Amino acid sequence: MNKTLLILLLGALIVPASARAESVDGIAMPTSIDAFFGKYCYDCHDAATKKADLNLEGLTRTIANDTDAQHWQDILDQLNAGEMPPRKKEQPSRKELSAAIGDLTRALDDAQAMLKDSGGAMSVLRIWRSSTRTLMNCHSRMSTERSSQ
Repeated sequence: MNKTLLILLLGALIVPASARAESVDGIAMPTSIDAFFGKYCYDCHDAATKKADLNLEGLTRTIANDTDAQHWQDILDQLNAGEMPPRKKEQPSRKELSAAIGDLTRALDDAQAMLKDSGGAMSVLRIWRSSTRTLMNCHSRMSTERSSQ
């Protein structure tokens, strides 16, 4: 084997994962999220309105670092808790909400793996707590809906 090739291969193995991951742009948010935001969120949280000082249009559509992940995790937490959209606004169907929550959860799971591999510090405990809260909220909502039928 050529010595130069051998040195390059060994160098690739020795370079830490964080250095290799720098070329990764991040985890792209699914396009379904923009459609969901357009239907249920932008009336209050667009660039012009920014209710609660939140501009969803201005958020990056990739998760490239812990700060990005935290913003998207906060949004997921609001959806999971049933706090957004507010009760007096048009509500997504159970299917739409589940799809949005599922898409966001998958993107955050992928981001967590990417950030962990690149030396990032996204909190695994926070994702676990959020996932547990999601399951508890879904169970609670389904129980409430069953009892009201």
